[in-house]
Amino acid sequence: MFQKRKILILIIIFLILFSISSYSQTITRVNTIRINMFGVLDDKGDMNLNVKFTFPTNAMYIQIKTAYPNPYVIVRNLLGSSSTMEFRDAKVSYEDQSNSLRLIAKVLGAAVNKRQRWNVNIGKNTEMLYSDSQKALFLSVQPAFEDNVMIQTFTLNLPKGATDFKFDPKTGIFTYLLNRNPAKGKTNVDVNFKYKPRIMSALYKVYGNPELLNGQYWIAKTIFTNTGTSDIVELRISYKLGDYSSWSPESIYSLVAPGGTIVDFYYPIISPNIAQLKTASFADLQIKYSYKDINGKTYSDSVSYRIQILGINQFEFSNLPEEERTGVWIDDFANVPLLSAF
Repeated sequence: MFQKRKILILIIIFLILFSISSYSQTITRVNTIRINMFGVLDDKGDMNLNVKFTFPTNAMYIQIKTAYPNPYVIVRNLLGSSSTMEFRDAKVSYEDQSNSLRLIAKVLGAAVNKRQRWNVNIGKNTEMLYSDSQKALFLSVQPAFEDNVMIQTFTLNLPKGATDFKFDPKTGIFTYLLNRNPAKGKTNVDVNFKYKPRIMSALYKVYGNPELLNGQYWIAKTIFTNTGTSDIVELRISYKLGDYSSWSPESIYSLVAPGGTIVDFYYPIISPNIAQLKTASFADLQIKYSYKDINGKTYSDSVSYRIQILGINQFEFSNLPEEERTGVWIDDFANVPLLSAF
């Protein structure tokens, strides 16, 4: 999940280069953008996150701040409705003294329990430099545009009792065990669903690729929170898009601790038949889920939403909801990166 910030930096650089054409002054070329990330995980899997983006020159920093006085616009891909993370209490601010942009937030479900191990998606092309019983340190160095380099460090503070750390550089997944006593009590959950009200049939392959453009083109998102006092085990979630897909393989989570949250996404493998649509049509998005309490009792439910599928020659330039619009030009062109695939 944290490789998403690498994509965010590329977006920031794009905004910089685009805004330069609006000004006559010459701005020094970007050499190195530094991203310092500091995260603190709790025993439920949530994380307090502090990210500092430092720009290489004061001139570049002023350029960005002038072009985008509202810093939210720059990080909207992380905080908005299309985000692949769930933030709470997010604060974004410019810091003039250090030519920086800072993001402070709580990330729900940053670590999830699968097959009895806690998983954190640090991101591919990352190296773990150090780990001990309290923290792990990661480094990523990647080219951005031309001669520009992006250097990211991530210090991850682990919950008390974490052991047996493992990092797979091929997948970018960091895992650990956590010594804890099973929680027994009342079983209560809060389940919210988000979905895209419209999708474009011409881009049906895009929606099945979680690696493309920050993973923001998911069809549906499930936010499952354990609001009770008992552990929840074997949470299973599956999706289906009308007659254009089969039921997706179940996403399985071994444990949701009291107060913990799971954020799950649907990237469907859509039938090529969808490209035969000449005009807008509708399909039912179905979501089903089940889970067990600590005594083994099974609970299950399902929901259905009707979504619009645009015809093969129809393109939606922006799918930003009104509450996320800030009055800048990019509001109306949020889907422009998809034009190359149209």
